[in-house]
Amino acid sequence: MQQTSPTINEVGNRFYFDPDTMAQGKELGLDGFRFYFLGRGGVLGDVDPAVIVAAFGYFSPSVIEVMWDSAKQIMEPRAAARAYLACADRFGTARLGGLDVLDGFDRVKICTGYRIGEREYDYLPPHAADQAAVEPIYEDMPGWEGTTAGARSWADLPAQAIKYVRRIEELIRCPVALVSTSPDREDTILVRDPFAG
Repeated sequence: MQQTSPTINEVGNRFYFDPDTMAQGKELGLDGFRFYFLGRGGVLGDVDPAVIVAAFGYFSPSVIEVMWDSAKQIMEPRAAARAYLACADRFGTARLGGLDVLDGFDRVKICTGYRIGEREYDYLPPHAADQAAVEPIYEDMPGWEGTTAGARSWADLPAQAIKYVRRIEELIRCPVALVSTSPDREDTILVRDPFAG
């Protein structure tokens, strides 16, 4: 877990601080972390702040309560959840962010499902208690030598990195249109035009 935590934080930060995600929150009137809390917590509906505190245990309870209560006055929680999910869908299916953070690993893993006891899921179970007990199911692939950092064309990527992107496409059953190779917006590879039919 300690090895993957920086990568999870990096990808999460890239999504949350992505200009499109921030713009959507601002358009809805949810500035700062309000879109984050109401968008992610909104799947639970209009619940008491204590429920959200339990789901977001890594933030200060007082911060969560203030954000949750103030955001609910702006927008209904489930509507915010739908908007947040749409942002995540656009971010995750149209673009593959942070390819460069995988540079240098001998092996890279792709989570393809989850297991609790004998039962397997092809989605992350939504309940906090289940998530605490879940065991990820990984597909293991060879990493790549060299770097993807700053690459701006498909030809600049190591062959194994291209295989990784193609495997992601197979698993999510959706073409990857954009691949980012650093936090710099210019370091983006247009794999295919996301607006082409």
